[in-house]
Order: sequence, then structure tokens, then C-alpha cells
Amino acid sequence: MAESQRSQHLDAGRGGLSPRPAIADDELKLSQQRAFGARVRAIRKTVGLSQERLASAAGLDRAYVGHVENGRRNISLNAMWQLARALDTSPDAFFGPAPSAVTSPPAHIDGLAASD
Repeated sequence: MAESQRSQHLDAGRGGLSPRPAIADDELKLSQQRAFGARVRAIRKTVGLSQERLASAAGLDRAYVGHVENGRRNISLNAMWQLARALDTSPDAFFGPAPSAVTSPPAHIDGLAASD
């Protein structure tokens, strides 16, 4: 495909809009990762778990959980489900307003007080 055809094809595929610059996509991804991580942290702290205890219950490394909470890791669907199960919630709890109904640790975890 010639360059002008490729450009027209890209414009048509976006409803006539020019392709977004890569930097905007990167900033959007980071913003989404940070928002997701903040939700994970809020739920974890609400139920009173440390990162270490959550990681152990989810079968993940503590450093990985810390990176997710800080928005430095793009979490996989499998890891998201593991965190949700460990927090005794559904993955949709990681999206939307801050949790207010979650008040105690999941029944299957002998909770440690959140210290981080």
C-alpha cells in the first residue's frame, strides 16, 4: 500500500481522525495503570491486608503487587483475577469509585494490619 493510501486508510479507520501520537497513548496507559493500582491499594487497605499478605494469598510476588499498586506494571487478566479472589471481590471492584462497603479482611485470610 502506498504511503498516501496507508494514511487515508488510517484516517478512515479512526472516523477521519489522524492517528494519535504514541506519547499520548503511553500517557493514557500510565494513567490507567495508576488508577487501577490505586483501586487495588484502596481495597487492600480497606480490608486491612499488607502487600505481603495479599501477594501470598493471590500467589503473586510482593514486589509485583507493589508495582501494580504504583502503576508501574500492566497487570494481566490472570493476575487481576488472582487479586480479586484474594480480596474476596470481583474484578469489577477495581474500576469505579472507592470502596466503602468493604470493611473486613476476606474470611479465608488471617489478616495482618496494613503497614504499607
